[in-house]
Amino acid sequence: MMAPSSVVGLPPGVARELSHRCSPPLSPCVPAQPSGSEVGESSEEHKYSDDTDYHQLLKDYRKVQALLSLSRLNAEMLRGELDVARDALQVSNNEAS
Repeated sequence: MMAPSSVVGLPPGVARELSHRCSPPLSPCVPAQPSGSEVGESSEEHKYSDDTDYHQLLKDYRKVQALLSLSRLNAEMLRGELDVARDALQVSNNEAS
């Protein structure tokens, strides 16, 4: 069995495992069960759970955004320091010549 293109480059066992986990898309004529709903769970409880999940995901997303921004700033700062060091090395090489 050939692995789907999204798992190309992975070891065959991993690619095969991932391809077995993928489920075919639902047919548009078959209504899907609402995800996360359990027997006896009220719509209010489900809404609260969804709101809590959403807010936690939003909080985590903002934290990751802040870390990404910080890492970009650090990379720019390091790039600037590297440019200064390279220029200083070039000047010292020119003086030594």
